[in-house]
Amino acid sequence: MSSIFRTNIYVSCNIINDLNLLGKYGFSIFATDLDSNSTNYSKVDFTKKNIVVFGNEANGISDYILKKINQHIKIPMMEQIESLNISISVSII
Repeated sequence: MSSIFRTNIYVSCNIINDLNLLGKYGFSIFATDLDSNSTNYSKVDFTKKNIVVFGNEANGISDYILKKINQHIKIPMMEQIESLNISISVSII
């Protein structure tokens, strides 16, 4: 109950600088990506220092941010499903 109050959430004003800095502090940086080479999110150890970058449904994550990512992860979906709403994706991950 009330786990949201024990979750650290940060909204970045300069994501490139923040990703560079947090990478130096040992954070693993993940990005949600539907690419077939992406790792199923259930195989990721989320108990360590992690950052997860989510893109919007229409445009995904920009190329300059994707260059900073350590690992791409995905939520497996049935063939008939094209995408998930960002709020649903965040809640699943």
